Amino acid sequence: MEITLTGRITVRIDGDVTSEAALGPLGRLAFAYLVLERQRPVTRDELAHALWGAEDVPATWRAALRGVVSRLRAFLSASEVGSIRILTNDNGCYQLCLPIDTIVDVETAAAAFEAARAALNCGETQKARQAAGSAADVCRRQFLPGGTGVWVERRQAELRELHVQSLEVLSQAAGACGDHAAALRAAEEAVALQGLRESAHLRVIEAHTHAGNRGEALRAYERCRQLLAAELGVRPSPQTESAYLELLGEEPQPRSPGDRQHVSNLPASVTTFVGEDRIEEVKVLLSTTRLLTLTGTGGAGKSRLAIEVAATLAPDYADGVWLVELAGLTNPAHVPQRVLSVLEMAETPGCHPLESLVRHLAARELLVVFDNCEHVVSACAAVADELLRAAPGLRILATSREPLRTPGEMIWAVPLLSTPPAAHVGSLDALLQYEAVRLFVDRCASAAPGLDLDVVCPAVVAICRRLDGVPLAIELAAAQARALGIPEIARRLDDRLRLLRGGPRTAPPRHQTLRGALDWSYESLSPSQQKLFTHLSVFAGGFTLEAAEAVCPDGADLLGTLVDLVDKSLVLCDRSGGEARYRLLETLRQYGAERLSPQGEQVALRNRHLRWAAGLVERAEVGLEGRDQRPWLDVLDMEHDNLRAGLDWAEASGANCVGLQLAASLWRFWEIRGYLSEGRSRLQALLASSDECGEALRAKALNSAGVLAQRQSDRPAARRYFDDCVAIRRAQGDHLGTASACHGLGTLAVGERDFATARVLFQHNLEIGREMGEPRMIAASLMNLGVVVQFLAGRDLRDSVQAIEEATCCYQESLALYRELGDAHGEAMALESLAALVSLRGHHEASRSLLRESLSIRRKLGDRIGVAASLRFLGHLAVRAGDYLVASQLHEESLTIERELGNDLQVAADLASLADIAEREGDVPAARRLMEESVALSGAGGP
Repeated sequence: MEITLTGRITVRIDGDVTSEAALGPLGRLAFAYLVLERQRPVTRDELAHALWGAEDVPATWRAALRGVVSRLRAFLSASEVGSIRILTNDNGCYQLCLPIDTIVDVETAAAAFEAARAALNCGETQKARQAAGSAADVCRRQFLPGGTGVWVERRQAELRELHVQSLEVLSQAAGACGDHAAALRAAEEAVALQGLRESAHLRVIEAHTHAGNRGEALRAYERCRQLLAAELGVRPSPQTESAYLELLGEEPQPRSPGDRQHVSNLPASVTTFVGEDRIEEVKVLLSTTRLLTLTGTGGAGKSRLAIEVAATLAPDYADGVWLVELAGLTNPAHVPQRVLSVLEMAETPGCHPLESLVRHLAARELLVVFDNCEHVVSACAAVADELLRAAPGLRILATSREPLRTPGEMIWAVPLLSTPPAAHVGSLDALLQYEAVRLFVDRCASAAPGLDLDVVCPAVVAICRRLDGVPLAIELAAAQARALGIPEIARRLDDRLRLLRGGPRTAPPRHQTLRGALDWSYESLSPSQQKLFTHLSVFAGGFTLEAAEAVCPDGADLLGTLVDLVDKSLVLCDRSGGEARYRLLETLRQYGAERLSPQGEQVALRNRHLRWAAGLVERAEVGLEGRDQRPWLDVLDMEHDNLRAGLDWAEASGANCVGLQLAASLWRFWEIRGYLSEGRSRLQALLASSDECGEALRAKALNSAGVLAQRQSDRPAARRYFDDCVAIRRAQGDHLGTASACHGLGTLAVGERDFATARVLFQHNLEIGREMGEPRMIAASLMNLGVVVQFLAGRDLRDSVQAIEEATCCYQESLALYRELGDAHGEAMALESLAALVSLRGHHEASRSLLRESLSIRRKLGDRIGVAASLRFLGHLAVRAGDYLVASQLHEESLTIERELGNDLQVAADLASLADIAEREGDVPAARRLMEESVALSGAGGP
């Protein structure tokens, strides 16, 4: 199969030719696009954009596209390939499945040119001449004549460029073969196509010279010189001048410095630059594209990075690197004049400024930095597109808070400076590995020389993290060190929009204060974009599209507006988790919240956010009881900041009942993920003002608070909560609810070694669970009955063999029920209980196996309390086996988790275990030190 896309479209199969008559204009374009993109599926959207342009896709494009594809299928059928499934339409994508040996003329031309250039370099001049001639023959025909649109125009421009390049190679190859007439014809054809292409003029000069026509060669040089001077205001290149001087019999002389124009207007750096690796990364990217746009939020350091990159590249561009600052430009129409002015080039009389730019830059090799394009982005896009098409030696590095969206543009989001983890406790030297810290320390040294930051490392970490690694914010924070202590700066960041000011007086206003930088971004938004931006500030820690649609009113075009805000670098988008998740940097969130007015709008918005949070937790509460436990835990962890914001608003606004329902439903999440103190605090505050919320809700909250208090070993508080819950539920006749609270009382009785009471309570709950067909109550009661029986067996209060057998049955049935329910949390607890029983019987290896299984489940769930418990138990087994190194590692990890959770009693237990290990290894001083710390935490007293 041979396909022609230049001139008239034809398909030739074994000599039979089918023309384009049946295709129509859109069908021709669709066929050409699918042919050239045949190696991959093309989405319907992509094909529509190619046919109509991204901005002009009609409302009925789907129906219109079906019509185009229908004509295309008819054309293929006429080409006698319709019997083959040549045009597929799978999963919303089209693809032409052509024979592997299909020949496409424009592809053949490109391959012939490359072959010609390679042959010429190897001295195979005849082969080069034939290949270059073949390429030029194809390029003489226009690609899709009459076709319109960005894609067609780009392909046509590429073919014209290929035509000129092929003619130049053809001229050189023909000349090398001795056919100077053919060399001259090819060179003159190249000049006729691109009159400002100096290399084509040089080929004409060479052809005349080699043919012995010295006079014609000199006249060709003069025509070139006059054209470049008149059109571009430049002299011929050294290579062309060298050819001219050889014709005159003179030696080329080097140009004096005065002959050369300024090659850069970049400002010199007056401060150190942090983020050196980024310079190299941007340079690599710029080597692969002619238009690179650095995007990012205000203050992210786009301009500084672009200038640093340009400065390192200055030697690579014969005509220099130039900074075009656009921030002060108010009229987009003046962008071409601004570029002309910066490059010190005059407007050509009778020409539009952009046309003058094209003429000036067509034969130049330079890098231009378009800085701060966001408020004139459409004009910058148009200028960049026109210049890049006309000037092959031009590269553009742009900075903008949104992409230019021009063909061939590569976009690189400038990453924020790296920040240390919140728990970092190292020295300042260790912190300097993080870019944000390096910048803060460097700017502090300028603002307050001699300041000792080693003693305030936690405050330095807090500042860098809370400012999200935004360079401008960090520099402005460091400037406050002239008058404030570092810890004081960290404490005042809740009011950062007032605090962060004092930038250099010589800097633009938007770089002198943080508010100024944010005003610059906000004022460039449309009213609908401003409204959504301020509404999104109600979210804390991020949000999904679904959440935004639920919370933000008037969301008819919410998705489109949200995409606009992402493009403008005001909303960050994270796609790493599959579903896109969005967030505002904390500084932007504070600014957006401040812009929320009037007060009534804030109230309505926060109430909607609270209702959304309550609905989310209501769904999660059901999911946490079954096989979706782990994904729901992850969802709640991801939304934890939003849930906190909702609870804050509930307390502040008096929406106590919604807040209490939200908190009471979160107890299992708080328990598993270890947020015990936070959960108790929330429940306690809401319970204190929940008299109007209804007894059923209060009872649920009391039971939740009891569970969390019991997990913290605060038995008196847990007992009060459970007793109050039992009283309410008994009064309401809620047997299952009463049993749930009694379950907590039974657990407390076990902790107090009151096994008789515990056994009665758990046995009663088991009967209720079986009577009501509640497998979860049955499983929990069986497991706790097993614990009671096991304790009794261990204390020889019952026949141990019979007790162990009874406990084993309880644990096994409980484990089976939890597995049937898909309750991984319950399964892990049952496995741990079985491990304890197996260990009691002396089967330590089997116990270790069960514990490892439990530990694996708990790690997957993120059950930090459970993980610490499993590690502690495994540590005890390692001590029994005499493996003190492993035991120490297990207890150290458990200790770290318990410290993070603030569980002092468990911290004391781990310290005591580590003291025991140290003593066994003969390190008595370490053992004493660890035991003293343990005793101090447990409050046990003693020496």
